[in-house]
Amino acid sequence: MVTLLPLIVKIDALSYGVNVFGSMSNVSVYLDAAHGAWLGESTDKVAAVIKEILSNAPNGKIRGLSTNISNYQPVASEYQYHQKLASALSAAGYPDMHFIVDTGRDGVAISSGTWCNLIGTGFGERPKGNPNPSMPLLDAYMWLKTPGEADGSATGSRADPVCAKEDSLPGAPDAGQWFHDYFVQLLKNAKPSF
Repeated sequence: MVTLLPLIVKIDALSYGVNVFGSMSNVSVYLDAAHGAWLGESTDKVAAVIKEILSNAPNGKIRGLSTNISNYQPVASEYQYHQKLASALSAAGYPDMHFIVDTGRDGVAISSGTWCNLIGTGFGERPKGNPNPSMPLLDAYMWLKTPGEADGSATGSRADPVCAKEDSLPGAPDAGQWFHDYFVQLLKNAKPSF
């Protein structure tokens, strides 16, 4: 038997957060919408979930959505996702959504199914508001995942088999812990460079 209770609880929690923080005049709220390589072909479904969250938050509003958190997708690809998602949200009754994109690990164009401490990555564009006039839906580049924070480890009680793949940097600590070698890699491969 499949239960929807965990999904309902998460939607309720997000609705509560939007209702509280989205009603504050000095707060701009963005909800996470994964990244285009994962959900780019499912923007109608993403819009339906966002609509449900917002329908349950009558006093709150959001500025938009954040994408690419902890991931490696290029800004241009993410912007195509933003455009599709903005269109789907507008059709669902939520026009004028804006986006922020995590550029903390997208400085090197890498194609991989691995998400765990990927070898070869680098810092991308530095955090900046209104970064590209040709991308009017994009509010900012941000580094939302802490640079140098491990995605997970291939060993130990919390080991994740994805972190043992050959394109994952070895020697990582558990997820969320400082991973010095990964930080150094991000710094060395940064585009633009430091």
